[in-house]
Amino acid sequence: MKFARQTVFGGLIFLVFISCSKDNSTNTIPEGNAYPAPEQKEDGWTTASLTEVGIDQTPLIAMINFINSTAGHQINDILIIKNNKLVFEEYFKANSYVTSPPAIESNIITYNMDMLHYWASVSKSVTSVLFGIAIDKGFIDKNVNEKISAYLPGYSSILTGEKADITVKNLLTMSSGLDWDETSFPYGNSKNDVTGLFTSNDPIRFVLSKNLHGTPGTIFHYNSGVTNVLAEIIRQKTEMNLLKFAEKYLFQQLGITKYEWQKIRGDYYFASGGLNLRPRDMAKIGSLFLNAGIWKGVQVVSEEWVHESTQNYIVPDVNFATGYGYQWWFNSVNSAGNKIDFIMAAGLGEQLMFIIPSSDLIIVFNCGYFGIPVTLSPYQLIDDYIAPAIFHD
Repeated sequence: MKFARQTVFGGLIFLVFISCSKDNSTNTIPEGNAYPAPEQKEDGWTTASLTEVGIDQTPLIAMINFINSTAGHQINDILIIKNNKLVFEEYFKANSYVTSPPAIESNIITYNMDMLHYWASVSKSVTSVLFGIAIDKGFIDKNVNEKISAYLPGYSSILTGEKADITVKNLLTMSSGLDWDETSFPYGNSKNDVTGLFTSNDPIRFVLSKNLHGTPGTIFHYNSGVTNVLAEIIRQKTEMNLLKFAEKYLFQQLGITKYEWQKIRGDYYFASGGLNLRPRDMAKIGSLFLNAGIWKGVQVVSEEWVHESTQNYIVPDVNFATGYGYQWWFNSVNSAGNKIDFIMAAGLGEQLMFIIPSSDLIIVFNCGYFGIPVTLSPYQLIDDYIAPAIFHD
């Protein structure tokens, strides 16, 4: 079973396997010891042992020891949810970092379950969930083929020509046709479009003023700007900014009490990359896609949106995914002759959430590979340790 070994952040893809020198090893777990069930807390998760859900603990204990013995790794945490139970949860020593712009710091810290984590472009997938909730609640028309000009009358002067044909679905599927470049220059550089988003007096106008490189709906082009346009539609139609809407209709429903969402300016939140959540809480959002949008008996987002947003609408121009839905990536792997499809949210520095519906499985990674080589890849850990532990005879 092989997961592609690419690193995703924004539109950047690195193929790097160079070692760093800092020592961040911790104690190993003796082989033969039973791996304990994660701590049961009053956060909504039921915890269980690996053996209760049929997972072999031996490869996972070997993985923990391998990570702890690897100098310079930037694995912050790994969580595994199987059959709606949290069965594996590990936090590691690694460098701390800053998020504006994302960069690694020199001091090593020990991550833990109560720390907020920067999720980078995983925020896009969460914004898609929020957009679906806004449709469910009747704030936004369920017709995603509606032209965005109907929602953004203040930008009619620039939504002309072929731009007038851009639809909500085009934004959701990264097929707006609008130019966007956040790879040619580093974040923080004035020529990087994410930097331009933050420095513009009108971030939405900045995005919509970009030239068209193709007919809307025909070409995938990674564009962090359009996710923020989706957030603006939520803001205008609900009269709540993105964070307020998320608090009322998502976070409170999931029992998420600790969070931060970075602002661009004023009432504009960084919908495409600024969300900070604890790993357990992000996994709750993932669980909605295994349970028809339901958490603890509450319909948080409709089953219809869960289904619709995880269909493959366009082939992305990347080599780590074969399909793209509404701000979600798709791919598949083969294991023992069986095709296993997975849904993925992915962000800068190797923030990853894999959702495997056929196995009732979620795998969460947070890492700190910001502007440095990937010395120990989450994909490698899945291939060498996690997959053998789960997909065994």
